Amino acid sequence: MKLPMSALKPNKSGIRLGLCVLIICAGLSLMTGCSSKAPTINFKVKSNKIVNDGQPVYLLVRTISGSEFVTDDYDAIAALFHAYPTDESIVSTEFIIPGDTKKFVIAKPDDKDLGVYCMFTKPDAQWKLLLQKPLQKKYVIILENNEIKFD
Repeated sequence: MKLPMSALKPNKSGIRLGLCVLIICAGLSLMTGCSSKAPTINFKVKSNKIVNDGQPVYLLVRTISGSEFVTDDYDAIAALFHAYPTDESIVSTEFIIPGDTKKFVIAKPDDKDLGVYCMFTKPDAQWKLLLQKPLQKKYVIILENNEIKFD
């Protein structure tokens, strides 16, 4: 960026306007050029039309430790949907229509695993999934009948 010499002359307050503009431009280019995009995880949830007897399903993704996942029970997770204030561990809640495919993206947590939970009307034994570190960039999840699984 080339500035005219007149821009480098001091203004009334003694500040060299051109130099200030140059510093601001350099700072802005550093802020935008050097900033990296935060890592994310892409989810794709596929469901068939008979999932949950044709009724919509709520899906919840939250950060957890592996030991928490083992002790998570259905009622405690269901209560998280209505908690106020919202539980800090929740990173996404999704409404799944049977037969549809839902895509969503979340920020990748730095040091936690993820729990993925489905609120079925009549939950099967497989109503939750544990995603352990190192987390992948993409997950495809299948909802069949009243259970959740990886593709």
